[in-house]
Amino acid sequence: MTKPEFTSLHAAAQNPWVFFTEHVKTQDPARGNRTFPDYDYLRVLVYLMEQERFLLVPKSRQMMVTWTAVAYYVYLALFRKPGIYLFLSRNERCAEELLDRARYILERLPKYMQPKRSTNSKAEIAFGNLGSRILSLPASPDGPRMYSPTGVFWDEMAFTPYDEHIWAALKPALDSGGKFIGVSSSGGAYNLFAKLVQDENETDCNPASSLIVHRSSLPSEVPPSSLFTVHRLHYSAHPDKQSEKWKRMAARGMSEQRWQQEQEISFTATGDLVYPEFDSNRHILKEEIRANPECEIYRSIDFGYRYPFVLWFQKTMTG
Repeated sequence: MTKPEFTSLHAAAQNPWVFFTEHVKTQDPARGNRTFPDYDYLRVLVYLMEQERFLLVPKSRQMMVTWTAVAYYVYLALFRKPGIYLFLSRNERCAEELLDRARYILERLPKYMQPKRSTNSKAEIAFGNLGSRILSLPASPDGPRMYSPTGVFWDEMAFTPYDEHIWAALKPALDSGGKFIGVSSSGGAYNLFAKLVQDENETDCNPASSLIVHRSSLPSEVPPSSLFTVHRLHYSAHPDKQSEKWKRMAARGMSEQRWQQEQEISFTATGDLVYPEFDSNRHILKEEIRANPECEIYRSIDFGYRYPFVLWFQKTMTG
């Protein structure tokens, strides 16, 4: 290894954002092979992956979140902690696709950065000399139970069958120190991902423009008051998806309900609502609030077939 190669390797090992933007290649449906883009919203996402031990990312479609999570666990397996890094997805084909993405990244790294693979199969990539393995499993009730993963990436979590069984199998191992990233677009209101997202507070993250992450040991315990950090990724954060023209093209052929779930990250089951624009995350406050006598107060009454219902409500100063 030459001195410039060693310098490059050292810089990538110390800073994941350097590894991503200088060495990671992804496959774009429109642009083909491309270098990982230096987008601000992805920089924030990688920052949170480093900082948070239990991270949930509800997202709009096609935001490069899956590529980012796969690349991040490749980074951990190469430069950080030996162990088992587990990918979970909804079926066998999707599980193989996740591992194919990891393989795609590995095969396009500089030669001096590519590790020797002791196993390279549809379900596993192992780096014998590093002591790390990346495994990808399809959804099954007890699939993860036999592993004690150092890190877990669960893709399209809202669409995974047996989600509660899988979480019950994962949780004891994660409690001992594992890292967890759960990612999904909305699959409606009635799944584990939706419940977990709506039970937690969301981030208001604006880290410094330079992402420099130092090595640190993961905490051995999670505060009982809040297990997850939730970080929403709306399409408006993507620099190519901020125009009305893009929105019109993306929404073509979609019902309003489908658009709300696919792109607006709505977890409301809108099919039975009188007002389909209702979103429990936006319109129901999680904290208690006292009525403000200076603002109008409204009352609605639903006499119902069995139970009458009266609702008092007031618009807050923040809308």
